[in-house]
Amino acid sequence: MKQSLLQIPVHFHLVADLLMAKREVAMIPWLTPEQLAKTVLPEVNHIWSAAQIAWKLSGVSLATTRREGRTEVMSYVLNAVRDSEGHSDPEVVNVYVVPYLGGTSQSHALPGRKLVLVESGPFQQGSFSRTVAHELGHLLGLKHPEPGASPLHRLMGGNDPGNDLTDDEKATARKAAAALVPQKALPLPGEAFMVAGRPAFVILPEGKPTGRPTPWVWYAPTLPGLPGPEERWMFERFLKAGIALAGIDVGESYGSPDGRALFTALYTELTQKRGFAAKMVLLGRSRGGLMTLSWAAENPEKVAGFAGIYPVCDIASYPGVAKASGAYRMTEAELTARLKEHNPIDRLALLAKARVPLFAIQGDSDTVVPLEKNAGEVKRRYEALGGTMQLIVPPGQGHNMWPGFFLCQELVDFVLAQTTGMALTAPLEYQVTQRLSRTKGKLTITGMLAELSGKGTTLEARLGDGPWQRLKPKFEGMAFTATLDAPAGGWYRLDVRATRAGAVLAEASVAHVGVGEVFVVAGQSNSANHGEEKQRTKTGKVVTFDGTRWQLANDPQPGASGGGGSFLPPFGDAIAERFKVPVGFIACGIGASSVREWLPKGSTFPNPPTIESRVQKRADGLWECKGEAFEMFTSRMKLLGPHGFRAVLWHQGESDANQKDTTRTLAGTLYHDYLAKLIRDSRRAIGWDAPWFVAQVSYHVPGDESSPDIRAAQAALWKEHLALQGPDSDSLKSEWRDTGGKGVHFSGPGLREHAARWVEKVAPWLERQ
Repeated sequence: MKQSLLQIPVHFHLVADLLMAKREVAMIPWLTPEQLAKTVLPEVNHIWSAAQIAWKLSGVSLATTRREGRTEVMSYVLNAVRDSEGHSDPEVVNVYVVPYLGGTSQSHALPGRKLVLVESGPFQQGSFSRTVAHELGHLLGLKHPEPGASPLHRLMGGNDPGNDLTDDEKATARKAAAALVPQKALPLPGEAFMVAGRPAFVILPEGKPTGRPTPWVWYAPTLPGLPGPEERWMFERFLKAGIALAGIDVGESYGSPDGRALFTALYTELTQKRGFAAKMVLLGRSRGGLMTLSWAAENPEKVAGFAGIYPVCDIASYPGVAKASGAYRMTEAELTARLKEHNPIDRLALLAKARVPLFAIQGDSDTVVPLEKNAGEVKRRYEALGGTMQLIVPPGQGHNMWPGFFLCQELVDFVLAQTTGMALTAPLEYQVTQRLSRTKGKLTITGMLAELSGKGTTLEARLGDGPWQRLKPKFEGMAFTATLDAPAGGWYRLDVRATRAGAVLAEASVAHVGVGEVFVVAGQSNSANHGEEKQRTKTGKVVTFDGTRWQLANDPQPGASGGGGSFLPPFGDAIAERFKVPVGFIACGIGASSVREWLPKGSTFPNPPTIESRVQKRADGLWECKGEAFEMFTSRMKLLGPHGFRAVLWHQGESDANQKDTTRTLAGTLYHDYLAKLIRDSRRAIGWDAPWFVAQVSYHVPGDESSPDIRAAQAALWKEHLALQGPDSDSLKSEWRDTGGKGVHFSGPGLREHAARWVEKVAPWLERQ
C-alpha cells in the first residue's frame, strides 16, 4: 500500500549583514529566493520522495543581524522568535542560510526545529540541495553511519555519499516527520493540508453530490485557534445544506497582496483540483473581514456573497496603518499614501457593479472595531453605489463572544441563499402547521432568493409527487413570503423552485412537513419532564419545537424543565392515530411553579409561593411577579403566529395547594383570579383568543391527595367558559405515581394513563372543530 505524503512546512531565513571573522567586512547572502524555490527545494523533495516526505516552502525572510563569528550566529538563531517582520516561526522548520564566515563550511541541526547552514558558495546546483536534505535528515532523527561501515551512495554519509535512504532510515524519518505535519484543530471533522506552504483546511458535507461543483463557504481568519468551537453551530447548518467549508492560514496579513496571493492559491487548489464551485460566499470574522473583502475587491466575479461577524473593513480603523504596513512591505508613510489602493472600504465599486450582496452583524458598542467606521460605513457607501447590504446591530454588544453573533439564523439564511441560490426559512424540517379544517391547511413558505428574482422569474412549490403550483410571493429585498394550500396530513416533502423561461434557477426542499394539530403545554412538573420513565413516539408523527427547530418528541421535551418522562409522546401518538395527522408540541412547563410565578411582570399578590426565585417583595409588603415565565410562555406562542396552534393544555396547581408552610398556600378564590388573569393577559399578548384546557390538579402524596379549594377554582373556569375541561389527574394514585406510588410525579404507566385522560377530554372537542 502506498504511504501517504507527509508535507512539512519549512521557512528559509537568508542571513545578511554579518561580519566576516576578524574583518570589518559585511557579508551578503549568495543564495536567492528564486534559487531556493526553483532549484534547491525541488531537489530536496526529489531526494525525500523515497520516504514520501515533502518539504513545502512557507516563506523566505531576509534576517539581518550584526553578528560576528559562529558562536554569535548560533546564539542569534537559537534565541530568534517570531515577530511582525516574519522572523523565526516555531510552528515550522526554520533553515538559516549563513554566508561564509571563514574556515570550512558547516551545518548544524539545532533545537526548536532549526537548521543552520554555513556554506562557502558560490551556489552550485546539486551540492547545496544535498546538504539541506542531509541536515533535514538529522532533524528527523537520522544519524551518520557507524564508524568503519562503508555504505555507498547514502544521504547520511559514508565512503561515497549520495542520496539514498535505507528502509530503516525511511521508517525513522517518517515517524519523526508525522509530528512536524501541521495539525489543524477544527470545530468539526475535516482535512488539513498545505497550499503554497501554508496550512489550509476543508470540511466536506456528508454524501457530497457528484456531477456538479461543491458549493462552499470561505472562512477567515484561519489561525491556530480559528475557526473555533463557537462557529460549530453555523458550520453544522452549512454542512447539512450540502455546503463545504474551507480556509487558509495567511498569518496576520491584514488583506495585503501577499495574503491575497495565498487566497488565490487556495481558490485555484479548490476549484481546479477538488471540484469546488467557481463562486463562494466569504465569511469574515473580525480581521478576517480585511482578508476576505480585500480579495473580493480584486475578484468580484468569483464571489457569490460576503457575510461578516463584526468584520474589519477599514485598515486605518484596525489594526492601524502603522501596524499593517509591515505586512504590506511598506513604510507607514508609503501605505498611508497608497491606502485607497488596498483598503476594502475604498474598493467597493466593483463588488457593487457585480451585484455581490453583503451581510454583517456587529454590535453598536464595539470599541475594538467601531461599527460606524466599519460595517456601518460599508453599508452607507455600498448602498450609495447601488449595492445591497443587510446589517444587524445587536444593541449593547461589542467585540466579544456573545452567542448571538455565532447563532445568527439570519446569517445562516443569507449564506444558504447565496451558495445554493435559495434558502428556505419556513417551514422547518419536521414542522407541523396547524390545520384550518379537518381536511386542509395553509403552509407559509418563507426564504431568501439570491439575485435571481428579476423580471420573468417565478416561484413554484409542490408537495410530494404532486403538481407544481405557482406561488404569489411578496419580496422584501432578497426575502420572500408565500402561502401554499395543503391537505391535512403528512409527512410531506416540500419542494420550492425559482424558474425563468422554463429553466430552473434555484431550488430548495424540506423533507418532512405536516399539516395537523399543534398544542402548547404549560404548568408545573407533571406538564414537563419529571415522570419516572422517558416516553417515545411510536408513530413517528409526533414532534416538538424548542423555539429554533422541530424534532421527534422523544423525552425529555425541549423547553420544559426536568430530564425524565412526560405524557406528550403517548398523547400525541393517540391524537395522530385517531385523526391521521401529525402532532406538534411546544412544551413550556416549569417544575414546582405556582400560578403566581406565571403572571405578567408587576402582578401583585399578598403572599409568596414556596419558591421565590421568580417573585420579589415590594416595599409596601406586597409580592410581585418578575414576569419571566409569562415572557417565555407568550414569546414561544408568538413564534407560531395567530391561530398557529389548537389550544393550551394547562396542568398546574400542586404548588399552590396545601403547602407545608401554610402562609404560602394560595386561597382558591385567588387561584381562580390569577389563572383567569393569566389566560386573558396571555391572549392579549399573542393577539388572539387561544383556547385553554385546564386540568384538575392538586395531588401531592398519599394522605395529601387533593385540595377542594383549588379544584373548585379550576372547575369554576370551565363553568365560566373561560377554559375547557381538562382531565382530573388527582384521581391518578397508587401505581400511577412514581417511587412505588409514594411520589407526586407519574410512573411510566401513570404517564401513559395521564395521556389517555387528556385524549378523553381533547379528542371529542377536536371532532367538533
